[in-house]
Amino acid sequence: MNQNSGEIIGNIIPLAIFIYLALIMRGVVKPKKNIPLLTNPSILARIIVYGGILIFVILLAIGLFGK
Repeated sequence: MNQNSGEIIGNIIPLAIFIYLALIMRGVVKPKKNIPLLTNPSILARIIVYGGILIFVILLAIGLFGK
């Protein structure tokens, strides 16, 4: 049980970071410093951020419902 809890927490933290980056990209959250990569993102930056969200959601679902 402890290992499963650790895996879930280990997947929630990067998921929260990717969600925060996505919110900055969408303009919902305004950072204190202007980050050109996130305020005017390229296609590659969008793919990386949204792909990271997708991957960690899948890992979290496997951790919760798998096994």
